[in-house]
Amino acid sequence: MQESSAWRIIDSIMSMVALGAFAGVLLIAAITLFGTGFHICNLGYKWEAIGAWGRSF
Repeated sequence: MQESSAWRIIDSIMSMVALGAFAGVLLIAAITLFGTGFHICNLGYKWEAIGAWGRSF
């Protein structure tokens, strides 16, 4: 009886760890994508500014 409860605790801990790792990977991927998207937007704004500056002449 004691062994089965220990296995149940180990199983729940393992599933929580797996879930945490999965959430961590998703979070890192989301931050990376957001950062890359933000960088691309910044480049877009810079090109827009350069284009506007070029047209002003």
